[in-house]
Amino acid sequence: MTRTQIYLPTETHRQLLQLARRKKTTLSHLIRLGAQQILADEHGAHNPQQKALAFLARPPQRALLKVSGRTAIDLIREERDDD
Repeated sequence: MTRTQIYLPTETHRQLLQLARRKKTTLSHLIRLGAQQILADEHGAHNPQQKALAFLARPPQRALLKVSGRTAIDLIREERDDD
């Protein structure tokens, strides 16, 4: 984790401290949650690396190559023989 310093408006600081006490957490934790929410809004539910992994795990239909059984075997052999 990286330490940083920020300036908050007095009223925002007061309200966040009250919220932290009510939720039995820290001001720092609330600020980190807020920062994560901003990034999630910007990048969707995942950061770019998570999006790439999700794509590789479940590629959309348009990205799939449709081959017959024989063609698949030929492609595997070709890949193997290239090594």
